[in-house]
Amino acid sequence: EGERIKEKKFWLQDDYVKFIRASQFALEQSGAGILGFVTNHGYLENPTFRGMRWQLMRCFNQISVIDLHGNLKKNTVSPDGSKDSNVFLGIQQGVSIGLFTIKGSKDTSPTDSIVSHKDLWGERDAKYKWLNENSCQAKDLVRVKPAAPFYFFSNYDDSNIQEYRGWDSIEDIFPVNGTGIVTSRDHMVIDFDKKNLLERIINLRNIDISDEDIRDMYFKNKGS
Repeated sequence: EGERIKEKKFWLQDDYVKFIRASQFALEQSGAGILGFVTNHGYLENPTFRGMRWQLMRCFNQISVIDLHGNLKKNTVSPDGSKDSNVFLGIQQGVSIGLFTIKGSKDTSPTDSIVSHKDLWGERDAKYKWLNENSCQAKDLVRVKPAAPFYFFSNYDDSNIQEYRGWDSIEDIFPVNGTGIVTSRDHMVIDFDKKNLLERIINLRNIDISDEDIRDMYFKNKGS
């Protein structure tokens, strides 16, 4: 609370964050209600969202989240090494279900909020089956106790956090830093064969080749 976020706050501008905040505001005004969202799962554990998590705990009496994982961008796999699929075809970002309940005015500490969590890994059909047979109130959701400074909405083991925080920070070790090179189109702009790379550059500069043809040539089935 009151601590400035030092990380770059790109993801706080995502639309789903704004929708959650708008819904939270509406429920605070009414004094009671339930907010349910299927969204990007990034806000559950990303350190940049710690202020968002703190605010949700401040507002809602009960928070239940199911992390459906399936983050294809990170090529995640299940803890047992098996395939982990996204619940939506064509979506690369991991997904979560959040259910937030407010009952009247909540003036207690954010840490009094009841936060429950479940990880759901595996193939898409297995996730569908569990979701059809269970709910955010299912008995096998595990209560977690989000703690400062990050307030993770997950089964995060923070038993050694104080030892970790006693180490020299990355900011002290590397006072000058940046995000580095982020292309987001590696298959397009990087190649081991100079000839292939030059051919792509020439085609991109060719005004006789339409945008649609470029997409078909280089981006079809590439998730772009």
